[in-house]
Amino acid sequence: MDRSKPIFAAACTVATLLIFLGYSTPWWWPGPADPSPLAETNGRVQLVLDEQDIGLVQQGEPLEVAFPVVNAGTEPLFIRQVPGVTSTAGPSLTTFTIEPGQTGEVVAQLLADDLLPRGRKHVHFFTSDASCPDLWLTIRGNVVRQTSSEVYEEAPWP
Repeated sequence: MDRSKPIFAAACTVATLLIFLGYSTPWWWPGPADPSPLAETNGRVQLVLDEQDIGLVQQGEPLEVAFPVVNAGTEPLFIRQVPGVTSTAGPSLTTFTIEPGQTGEVVAQLLADDLLPRGRKHVHFFTSDASCPDLWLTIRGNVVRQTSSEVYEEAPWP
């Protein structure tokens, strides 16, 4: 009795199912973070610094860079990093709240590898400020690349 035809049919069915799930998952599976802009408030962004140089960093290192921000408005100001492939936060990104008249801190999350191409990375944030719904902060730094011997020493085998 030839069993190759039923086995081949089952393999094709499983492959088709996996392909279908692979293409349909992004539509129904929740994403890593909310990519939509924030609701507007009367909070107003006033930056102390919009660029920071972090010096030397190791390749592959997750980075968190703090930027001081003042809320010059009359209501709380909300700021959240736009989700992207460079974020080290995993499933969610923090929404920072700064009360009126207060100075707060916004933390940009990225990987050191993002600095490799040009030595800088522009990080995008959404804000609740109606006059400035998008905020871009720049991080500069020099990445120290791992040598092949360092990679070999960190290998999981003996």
